[in-house]
Formats: sequence, structure tokens, C-alpha cells
Amino acid sequence: MIDISVLFAFIGAVILFLSTPGPVTVMVVNNGIRQGFLASLFTIIGTNLASLILILISFLVLYGVFAINEHFLNYLTLFGSIYLIYFAGCILKDSFDSTDLILNIQNQSKQPLFKYIKQGFLVGISNPKDILFFIAFFPLFFHISDNKGLTILILTSIWILLDYAILSLYGMIFSKISHKGFIAWTSKICSLILIMIACTAIYQILFK
Repeated sequence: MIDISVLFAFIGAVILFLSTPGPVTVMVVNNGIRQGFLASLFTIIGTNLASLILILISFLVLYGVFAINEHFLNYLTLFGSIYLIYFAGCILKDSFDSTDLILNIQNQSKQPLFKYIKQGFLVGISNPKDILFFIAFFPLFFHISDNKGLTILILTSIWILLDYAILSLYGMIFSKISHKGFIAWTSKICSLILIMIACTAIYQILFK
């Protein structure tokens, strides 16, 4: 038996959380505005693969299969933050290349789509401390069903579906933009946001 009130509460909480821009949203927006909607969709596939792994690990921890070493998570987060800075640097560099700003449909179709899956996965997995978020967040809704397997399936499926839907909306909206100046400035803003997020994570690891 599924508790409908808990189900809707979970859906609302997930929508509120996912609507808040983070590094994944920034990357989807950047790929959508520069490479088109298809690129953003494949980016989201990568980010969702990363989310599935983090969610799986969080459930394994919650059910006592193994414990998490926080120092290990700090090291992974540090490496992930360095990757974010590298990725942001690539975006910033490209934003100054005027020949690469206007979308070209023919060139878009020739882009290796696996590249965007890889980018999405690396950015999605670059903050392994999301495991701790899932460990804190999901138990609030464990009473959605008496069946543990069904509960895991429902929570994970809703998260992935809403994540894909909301990020796809971001990608679709920004992929419609073709103004050269707007694309350049959006890319610069995206890169600076990623750098700020990465530097904040590094600061929290090293000085707190």
C-alpha cells in the first residue's frame, strides 16, 4: 500500500530541490545554448547515471551494507572540484572564440554524443558528498510503503524522472537562443558559477 500524501510530499520536495541551479544545471544550460537541445539531453543521461550510482551507494549505507569514510569522500570531492574548475576553464576559453558561438545544425549532428554523456557523468559524480544528502533526505520518505524494495524503486524512479524532466526544460529553453552576444555572456557566467561552486567545496574541505 502506497501512502499518497507522502508520495506527493516527496514529489514536491524533489521539484523544489531540483529547481535550484547547481553545477549540473549550469552544464546542461551551457551545452544546450552552445551545442543544441540534443547535446543537453545526452548530458542529462550522464548526470542521471551518476545520480543512480550515488543513490545506490546511499541506500547500501542506510541498510548497513557498508560504511562511508568521510576522509575518502573529501578526497573525491577535492578531485571533483578540480575537474569542475578545468571544465569551467574550457567553457571560459571557448566563450572568447567568436567563430564557435553561433550554433550550426550540421555541425551539431556530427558531434560525438558520448562526449556529453561523459561530461554529464563526471560533473554529476564530482560531488560524492551528495551521498550524504541522499542518506539524510530519503529516510524522511521511507514510510511511503511497507515494502522496502518498492520504496527504493518509487523514490529512485521519481527522482530520476523529475531530474530528467526539469533539466530537459532548462536545456530546451536555452537551446532556442542563438544571439551571439547572449551566448558568449551566458557561457562566461556559467564558467564563473562552476568556479565559485568548486572553490567553495575546496575551501570547506581544507579550512573547515
